[in-house]
Amino acid sequence: MQIQEFFNRDLDRNEVGFLDPLTRLPNRYGLDAYLKTNNIPFNSDSFSGIFLIDIDYFKSLNDIFGHFIGDQILIQFSQRLIELSLPEAVIIRLGGDEFLILLGNIGESFKFANENGLRFAKDLLENLKEKFLTDQIEHQLHTSIGFMLLQPRKPLTITDLRYVDFSLYQAKRKGRNRITSFHEEVIPSLRNLGSCLEGNIDLSQFHIHYQAQFNLKNQIVGLEALLRWQHPKKGTLPAENFLYLIHQHNQILQFGDFVLQQVLETLKKISTCQKFQEIELHMNIIPSYFQQEHFMDTFQKISETYPLEIKKLVIEFSSHDLPKELSYINVNILKLTQMGVRFCIDDIESSTLSLNELLSIPIYCIKTNIILIDGQIRYEKVIKGLINIANALGIKLIAKNIETFEQLKLLKRYKYKYFQGNYLGQAQAIQTFKQ
Repeated sequence: MQIQEFFNRDLDRNEVGFLDPLTRLPNRYGLDAYLKTNNIPFNSDSFSGIFLIDIDYFKSLNDIFGHFIGDQILIQFSQRLIELSLPEAVIIRLGGDEFLILLGNIGESFKFANENGLRFAKDLLENLKEKFLTDQIEHQLHTSIGFMLLQPRKPLTITDLRYVDFSLYQAKRKGRNRITSFHEEVIPSLRNLGSCLEGNIDLSQFHIHYQAQFNLKNQIVGLEALLRWQHPKKGTLPAENFLYLIHQHNQILQFGDFVLQQVLETLKKISTCQKFQEIELHMNIIPSYFQQEHFMDTFQKISETYPLEIKKLVIEFSSHDLPKELSYINVNILKLTQMGVRFCIDDIESSTLSLNELLSIPIYCIKTNIILIDGQIRYEKVIKGLINIANALGIKLIAKNIETFEQLKLLKRYKYKYFQGNYLGQAQAIQTFKQ
């Protein structure tokens, strides 16, 4: 029996609510039922493609136009996926604005299948940009797509879904509105890295590098702590290469404690240097670590050793990682604010939370990810609006990922006052700054 027959058979009977009531596509329950069988492959001697699709900034659209319009767009979006896919494709709505397409028979060789899969993904990316019309309002969407190949006659497993989810995660981190592929030759490397993150971890291989933040006078006003792995065989790896694996291996607490200790120790060391006394230090924290009781216990113990340094610490949350219910983290935020800690929201322009929800956090600063298209800032109107809001509310605004002089020049014209990026200086050991 083919995978398509499995879904059609069970969907005809609509067992256990296998149909999504909004889009009438198979849902996560249907996918879970298939995964539990674990013995029904694509009945083909060819490779199959797995495509995980996410609508960029869909939450913002919902906030602006309301859930009724959002639902109408999801219905049209699912219909467009059906129109763009082959009849034998299985399209599943996983929930929210995330869809999975399983497409068999895309090529008998890896090379040919990969080319066909990427071509199909690019067609999706382009055709899904065509405007959607609801109540005489046109909406233009962008999507992020994770893609991977499935070997001939191989059943889909939960591991495969984790891999394609990793590729989607990478697409979002790289700026969204793009396709990121995950190929099986990467698996041994991921497994190798993952095995190093099991059991007792050699934390001596991990180091904190710092990237400087500058003001209009080209003075260093802050440093951002960035975790690096000095792997014995692969050399220096940035956090984006292994952060996903830290999540997968449930090592968030161990690494969070490690980074927190290192950052506060750095603050203590540099406070003796005259030129560093006014510098603030930014530390990225994942909300799943921050909201743990363990975090507050650890932080309070460490703060007793570093009482002065705490007031120079800025905790950054990526807007990608914030929970839908900020009440889960607001209790700890309030406690730390009273201790003098300040908070920053990174990638603010791509937040899925409304501005009203974000402002429930006592935000000290926000960061925007600057991407230029044809010499203009992407989401120009959004960025201009953020600048006006930040100025009105007295919130510090930092432009990050500056790679060229042209970007810096343009940002100054936009009235930015603080800047960060490789053009201004790459992340490096704190000793380099002190020298």
